[in-house]
Amino acid sequence: MVFIQLGLELVLILTLTAVNTGVNESLPRVPYTKALDIWCFACLFLLCAALVVCIIVSYLQSTQQVNSKLTMPLKPKRKPYSRAVKRTLVKGKPADKALPRKSLNKIKRYTMLLTLFSRVIFPGSFLLFSVSFWFYYLTFKWGPIRR
Repeated sequence: MVFIQLGLELVLILTLTAVNTGVNESLPRVPYTKALDIWCFACLFLLCAALVVCIIVSYLQSTQQVNSKLTMPLKPKRKPYSRAVKRTLVKGKPADKALPRKSLNKIKRYTMLLTLFSRVIFPGSFLLFSVSFWFYYLTFKWGPIRR
């Protein structure tokens, strides 16, 4: 899942860069920054920030998987149908599937919080930027809309 998201974000960054370059080549050269440049820069910034968050989440998940494999308890050497084996069940799961240490739960919690945070912050910041961008250019740059 993470690799699909990384690939999609890289393709979106490359596509946005190509579109921005193509449009800038077709427009006349001017000494000031165009509104299109500001829009593309903001979109590129949000895409790069999402890419960084995705890389951090991927790293945290990989360290969590490696550490959880290292901290799993060893299977006791007992007869398969003895009462001792039935006591080693943890909530219906065998002892080798027991929960890892607290530090791994903390990493998992941070990963989930970062994912939820990015699911709220990135769309919200893009919406805020879009509303403020269009409000500024429709009211201050070109004047009020006349009907």
